[in-house]
Parts: sequence; C-alpha cells; structure tokens
Amino acid sequence: MNVIASNIPMRYDPLTESRVPTIDLSSAARYGKIKVLVPDYPCDRDSALDAVRDGMASYDPEDLLIVSGEMSPILFALAFTLAADTHNVVKCLLWDKDNRCYELVEMTL
Repeated sequence: MNVIASNIPMRYDPLTESRVPTIDLSSAARYGKIKVLVPDYPCDRDSALDAVRDGMASYDPEDLLIVSGEMSPILFALAFTLAADTHNVVKCLLWDKDNRCYELVEMTL
C-alpha cells in the first residue's frame, strides 16, 4: 500500500543552501510507503499535471491519497479524479490538527 502525496512543500534553507520540506509526512508512513507524484515543485503546470497522471497509472484501490504541498488542491483533485474513474471507493488521509496525526477516510462514490 502506498500513501500518495501530490507533492511536498519546500522552502529554501540558507544554512544548508538547499530546499527542505516544510511538512513532515512521517506520521503518514505508518499507513504505507510515501510516494510523491511531483517531487520537485515548482515546475511548469503541464509537467506537474503529467507527473500526477503518470504516477496515478499504477494506482491500487488500497493506496491512500493525501493532500500536501503547493498547488495541492489542483494536483489532489486530479489524483482523486483519476482514482475515482476506476474505483468506487477512494481512501484518503486527513490531517487531524487537534491530535496531530492522520486519520483514514474512505469515500464511496
């Protein structure tokens, strides 16, 4: 089972002179292997959308979708639509800010 993230938001760290993640998905890893569809954003919009389409080609109904990163609503919407096109149940992880963890949500379409 994979935990599919559209992308991971990054920021520039002047100490390391590199881009570093601004969120920690390690708590989502308890549900499966983290798979990032657009690993190096920002990139042009068409490349990002193509990367999501390519990454979702191997989608399995046991995989979980997670909203993350820049452009997340757009990229997540595309990933969700591609998953829903072939399966009537889509599983997602929703961040519970009070308990600071991800909760599994199954949506039957």
